[in-house]
Amino acid sequence: MKDWMSETAREKFDLPEEWRWAQSEAIPGGFLLKGNVTTEKKKRDGTLKTVWKRPLEKYIITKEDTQRCEKNYENSTGNCAHCEGTGKHCCGWSKDTGNNFESCSKCGGTGTAVIEATPLV
Repeated sequence: MKDWMSETAREKFDLPEEWRWAQSEAIPGGFLLKGNVTTEKKKRDGTLKTVWKRPLEKYIITKEDTQRCEKNYENSTGNCAHCEGTGKHCCGWSKDTGNNFESCSKCGGTGTAVIEATPLV
């Protein structure tokens, strides 16, 4: 699944692809994100650990910023931003069955971006 908050911050502030948010705080009109460039290091047990290369920086993104980022994704790929072109989205998880999926409500399960009609002037 795409991390839309990181994607939006990278697009809005021209941040490198390795940039990730670590903390988020809801503020009036959007989110205050704290994050920075990350790398992954292997721990002794073989699992990966995210390592922050520098101290966390603060950025503010709005709902409109995220919507614009999703629309740019849809325009450039032709895929639905909600399901990323799969036609399904995760609707839950259980320890017995793992992730549970259902048909995407935004694209109706087609996986293609929904084109909104623009009124003629």
